[in-house]
Amino acid sequence: MKRPMQRLLLLATCVALAGCTPVISQRGYVQNLDAEAGVAAGVDTKTTIEQKLGDPSVQAAFGADAWYYISQKERQIAFFDATTLSRHILAVYFDKDGKVTDMKHYGLEEG
Repeated sequence: MKRPMQRLLLLATCVALAGCTPVISQRGYVQNLDAEAGVAAGVDTKTTIEQKLGDPSVQAAFGADAWYYISQKERQIAFFDATTLSRHILAVYFDKDGKVTDMKHYGLEEG
């Protein structure tokens, strides 16, 4: 009778420990350095940027005309809140004619 109880206890322990394994997840834009390097200010337009980089995560609603490509890596253990490990934001700025004026990279340290 002891042997089945020990197996059940071992199985319950393994299941409990497996639930504590951290889950790493990549969310949002998957950075493509080759495509980003091919972007030329004054030449590329919104259409060519969309072809090279895909749809933006967010478009600016106020101020400068900009598209933001956001990626984030998070770690979560069981039911606890996720912890952000890294964040990368590629900002592409456009002029009034829809041509690229600038590209900037931001990280977790910029907020």
